[in-house]
Amino acid sequence: MTKLDINLMARSDLANIKIYLRECFALDAYYKIEEKIFERFQMIAKFPESGVVFKIKKFKNFRFYYEKPYYIFYTYSNNTVTIQRIIHGAQDIEKALS
Repeated sequence: MTKLDINLMARSDLANIKIYLRECFALDAYYKIEEKIFERFQMIAKFPESGVVFKIKKFKNFRFYYEKPYYIFYTYSNNTVTIQRIIHGAQDIEKALS
């Protein structure tokens, strides 16, 4: 089976999502989003080549899935999926990745 790794930036993204949702809504909102995101992680690990290839040249190895309202960016190499970033769709994606 494919190994799943969540890098430091993606872990930071998750922490920031939790802080934002806790402050603006309720912690329950975070747990619902977190559950969807982690389900998507498992699906990505199971089918790593099924994500959309990111078309920006400097991120040519990135793939992504959209788990409303977040984009989950990842790479796949040597039987390992690495979750790189989790970015809200309202953000400037290219700027957030840089």
